[in-house]
Amino acid sequence: MTKDEALKKAFKQAFQLGQDYWYQADHEYESQNKKSDVTRAKFEQLMEDAIKEALAHRTWVGLTDEEIDDLSRTMVKGNKSVNWLCQAIEAKLKEKNSA
Repeated sequence: MTKDEALKKAFKQAFQLGQDYWYQADHEYESQNKKSDVTRAKFEQLMEDAIKEALAHRTWVGLTDEEIDDLSRTMVKGNKSVNWLCQAIEAKLKEKNSA
């Protein structure tokens, strides 16, 4: 499951837990009212797990030696500026880290 899929699923579950919580908390029967604490704890755990899951997917992906060599050769052949090299590196890293 991708990060986006996991977050979407967690938010759907969170919404449902929120609905359950308010139903239970506002209910006239004490048995339902007491269940709201359990539902709230489930919600808080779900949010904690979703945050951990999202952060776990933010792994740094750097450039390989081959990619660095390719960028260097392109810079030398085309007599490119340092600004161009920085922009090319940034674009490559964005591409790799968004995958």
